[in-house]
Amino acid sequence: MERMIGFERAIVVDAIQTGAPPGTIHLLSPEGIATQRSASAHDVNLSTALEFGRRAGARLPENNRIQLVGIEAEDTLTFGERCTPAVQAAIPLAVAAVLKALAAERAARSVGR
Repeated sequence: MERMIGFERAIVVDAIQTGAPPGTIHLLSPEGIATQRSASAHDVNLSTALEFGRRAGARLPENNRIQLVGIEAEDTLTFGERCTPAVQAAIPLAVAAVLKALAAERAARSVGR
């Protein structure tokens, strides 16, 4: 969330685990992320974290100006230097999703001028 401060638009690319086949690309909004799994304040979903940040005075993009590109991972708790083959194969699809979102943003700005 801290990296979004001061920006009007954000695209976040991250691993996600929903039970879909590894390598599946998910296009989500902050509200589309699952709710927290525990009572810990450290385990809040993105939408809640953004709201906390805004209430604390952080200038963050509105939720409708944030797009999440999630790559389904088989395991989101084990860290390594390499992606699994399924995630590696999905990276070009995630890049294409980001480029498509950027092109849509540019087109929308051109129409608004």
